Amino acid sequence: MTFAVAVGECVEISIGSSVQQTGQNTCVPVNLFSTVSLTNLNFILSDPTGHFTNWNITSTNPAIGSATAQMVDPFHESFNLGVQNGQALLASNGIGSICLNVLPGPSAFVLLAPSNIAASALNNSPITYFVVQNGRVTVIGSQSLLEGKLDINNHFMLTVYGNPGVSYEILTTTNLTAPNTWSAFSEITLTNFSQVISLGNETNPAQFFQAVQP
Repeated sequence: MTFAVAVGECVEISIGSSVQQTGQNTCVPVNLFSTVSLTNLNFILSDPTGHFTNWNITSTNPAIGSATAQMVDPFHESFNLGVQNGQALLASNGIGSICLNVLPGPSAFVLLAPSNIAASALNNSPITYFVVQNGRVTVIGSQSLLEGKLDINNHFMLTVYGNPGVSYEILTTTNLTAPNTWSAFSEITLTNFSQVISLGNETNPAQFFQAVQP
């Protein structure tokens, strides 16, 4: 028995991540993988929380002749890339960096998800299938942030985000509905924007954490 597999074109846009305090500038890398030669690429990033301003894009790829950022509205920014004459974007490419200013405000995990993507091949035909890898800016204001995940050994890991030099007390409970059940779990002083705490093989079906300044 024989059979044929037909694989269509695929274009993947990957946005990187960063951690930054409010009032500062930060940048995230932009990468592209394409199975077809591209002459241009356009996409939009949204900021529904209003955390960012002064978006711009800087290209580091010599094949790119133009790279611009344009505000669609206060919550959406459009990015437009075009190649130089005789050039094309094919296979894996580092595009450059998107930079922005973080406005004063509360701490937040802000997703950077490309949308409204458009691109053209060398024959001017439009690309119809896209894959995205979302990025994220972790905004550090006066509040702390917590993020939990499993490592490769299925150990529970808790990441504490906050301001360097500040001490945080980590509290835990297994019941959010019962008052006064929070107990001390750990205390840390950040030397950077984040620190990872291993929780080991926790067996509680539900465990909650918060980080407060003592």
